[in-house]
This record gives sequence, C-alpha cells and structure tokens, in this order.
Amino acid sequence: MKAILGWVRLEDGSLEFNGEDVTQHRDMLLQSQLYLGHTPGIKSVFSALENLQLYCPDASEEALEHALSQVQLGAFADTPAAQLSAGQKRRIALARLWLTDKALWFLDEPFTALDVKGVAALEQRMSEHLALGGAIVITTHQPLLHLSPKVIELAA
Repeated sequence: MKAILGWVRLEDGSLEFNGEDVTQHRDMLLQSQLYLGHTPGIKSVFSALENLQLYCPDASEEALEHALSQVQLGAFADTPAAQLSAGQKRRIALARLWLTDKALWFLDEPFTALDVKGVAALEQRMSEHLALGGAIVITTHQPLLHLSPKVIELAA
C-alpha cells in the first residue's frame, strides 16, 4: 500500500493509474484518492462535527450531520472527540466516506474498534461506492464476506 500511495519508491516494475505512470504523475493519483489510516487521524479537542468540518470545510451542515448519522454519531455531534470511545473516534474518521467524491479509496484496517452496527454501515457504504464505479484498496485482518470482488485486499 505504501508503494501505491507513493510513500516509498518502487524497487522494480511500474504503477499506473488511469493509464498514467504514477511515479511521474503522482498529483493525478492524489486528486482521485482518499486514504484512511489505521489510526483515526482526528483532533481530540474538536467535536465530531468540528472534525468533519476540518476535513470537508465546503460541506453543508446537512451533509455533515447526515455523515455522522450514517455512522451512528448523530447524538454525539457536539461531543469532544476526547470524550468518545475508540470505536466512536474511528467512526468520525469513517464518516468522511459519506462526504467524499474520490473514486479510489485506500482503507487501512477500517474495521478496527467497530461494533457489529459499525461494520455493517461501513460494508454498506463500501458496496455503494463500488456500485457507483469506485475502487477500494483495503488492508484488514477480517474476512470481507459481503463485498464485491472488485475490492483489492492486501494481506495485513
């Protein structure tokens, strides 16, 4: 995944995205991708809503609230992230998936700290993204039982 994202150099071979060499046109890949890492990457002093506003400042209040409701955090919109559980913090980060228009998603251990409802919501959103022609590269220790084979699963 690090090579695909451009964080490390390829030692051999090439990597293309939309027919273009990513090593020469990395900006094209960056404009089309969303990366969610193993850690949530949120600011603890900000509320769930404020964290999403930082990520997507042009999103409407309605879109932000919808994203939080999709990850079962609507009631915690104004709660500082520092007061939330690990699973709730993870869901703040995952709410970005309801706000993005990026075609290519890189998800590093997206199911970490999620309960059954959180996993179901994430799998549903991933399925919707794939149905719309998007692509997902994922690392996970959990089997992907309900997703299309269009998902590229990397051994974690």
